[in-house]
Amino acid sequence: SSLSQKVGFEAARPVNAMAGRAVAWLLLAGSLCILLRTALNFVAATTPGRQTRLALHARGGEGPELVEQLLKPEVLLLDVRTAEEYADGHVDGSVNIPHTQIEARAAELPEDSSTPVVVFCAKGIRAQMAQAVLAKLGYANVVNGMTWIQVQETIDQLPQ
Repeated sequence: SSLSQKVGFEAARPVNAMAGRAVAWLLLAGSLCILLRTALNFVAATTPGRQTRLALHARGGEGPELVEQLLKPEVLLLDVRTAEEYADGHVDGSVNIPHTQIEARAAELPEDSSTPVVVFCAKGIRAQMAQAVLAKLGYANVVNGMTWIQVQETIDQLPQ
């Protein structure tokens, strides 16, 4: 009996060693990917003339569409958080209409429904709901910028 146990144990040893090596290689490969990405982000952030390229990869909901929309001079920045949240911090030049009040306060929106709009909130969920309400009201040129902080960061990256 002890001979069969010994044979079974010895046969499993190479398999365990191979699995251990495979896990070590996977961890090493993952670490190298993270280091490479960090290095590339650093180079992109510190290379002169790359700010526009960084802005094209904005963290907002619709990335390049967000940047394109923000570059339009007549864009409406619509913050759909509560008045209290807005008072705690907001994007300069933005208009605050909570998402639950958009239909009731439609008179405060531009008359021209083709006006470009960037809608945003705290997490992007209310912005998505507001985007649907705006579409129902006829606004077809609406981009979800997700959070007000992401919109502000994207604006800060744009060429002045």
